[in-house]
Amino acid sequence: MDLSDLEEKLGRPFCRITEFSELEPYEVHIDYAKKKIQLYALDEKGELVK
Repeated sequence: MDLSDLEEKLGRPFCRITEFSELEPYEVHIDYAKKKIQLYALDEKGELVK
């Protein structure tokens, strides 16, 4: 999908759009204040991989 019109209106480029299914195998932490997203890998049981 071409997002150039939306990029123009917002004044910034999109790197990509991520679907929920791509994030499902991870625990996702979003820090809005720091503008940071952290992904933690999970095993088959849903426990953090160390």
